[in-house]
Amino acid sequence: MIYSRAVLGVNPAELGSPWASALSSLVTFAAGAFVPLVPWLIAMGPRAAPMSFVLGLGAAATIGGVLGWQTRRHVLWSATRRVFVVSLAAGVTFLVGWLLGTAAS
Repeated sequence: MIYSRAVLGVNPAELGSPWASALSSLVTFAAGAFVPLVPWLIAMGPRAAPMSFVLGLGAAATIGGVLGWQTRRHVLWSATRRVFVVSLAAGVTFLVGWLLGTAAS
């Protein structure tokens, strides 16, 4: 307790509930994972993949912008960084699927 207060500047008595934090993380991750799946519930085949990609990038840009705004940093930089990371992850996932011979349909 002394270390956290002296070195980190964190008062343990002012921290939120770990259960509320875990629940909010679960809900936000689940919602974020659902956004790119919406086109697959509506469309089929090759039309769903581009829509999924665009929705995922839009969600990533929105989340990055909101985080930048909440932390009082550059909104555009935060949104761009988030889009880059999500694009990189999607590209690696697509590459692994392509190498394994799977198809998005």
